[in-house]
Amino acid sequence: MELKFQVEIHSDKSRAFHTNVVVGKSSIDHYAFWLSGSYENALHDQGQIVANMVRDLFRLGVHDIFVKPYEVSVYIDDSKRPWRRWDERIDEIVENTFKELGRIQGIPSGKKVVIGKSQSGRLEYHTNFEVSRSVIEDFKRPLRDSSGSYLTKIGSEGASLVRKLMALPGTTEIWMHPYEVSVSIGQAFSWTERDDNGKTLEDKIKLAFENVFGNITFVTK
Repeated sequence: MELKFQVEIHSDKSRAFHTNVVVGKSSIDHYAFWLSGSYENALHDQGQIVANMVRDLFRLGVHDIFVKPYEVSVYIDDSKRPWRRWDERIDEIVENTFKELGRIQGIPSGKKVVIGKSQSGRLEYHTNFEVSRSVIEDFKRPLRDSSGSYLTKIGSEGASLVRKLMALPGTTEIWMHPYEVSVSIGQAFSWTERDDNGKTLEDKIKLAFENVFGNITFVTK
């Protein structure tokens, strides 16, 4: 399996970079040029390779960096220099970081999902494979006829996953990104409570993923 390097252009000031090797060691970490100690924090959180990427991106004028298990999002600051344009060396630095991580880790042979929990209580599923063809789509219960066009945008597999997840009791909202799925449940429901068959909601979500995308290795952060 080859190293993946996919660029998602959000605007002329921000891009997200996706890969199939593990970059971030937690669900999400934020490093800002204007916060002292960002390099040291990255070194502590992620290790030398990612910390060097953070340092080198700051030197190019990057303002904010968000690191996830399989994604790096980069934002440049244009508040004082609105004429500023994207520096393609940013892409090179991130790609070289992915290559170095791939050289050390080895390229994974199968599909993997890293599970984390947001501060708001959502479960976040970070994938090393594409789950949506759209930058971001939000689906709420109940799915209405008007959701059809948005389901088409994310692709047949992503749409199938959304329908399966929405069919689970308790699911209230699903955010679909190209390599991330976020799931919210109602206050009366629990992620870990078992049903009569001994299955938790987390178990059922994993099963929904595998029903759509095949065998997957799940890792919980």
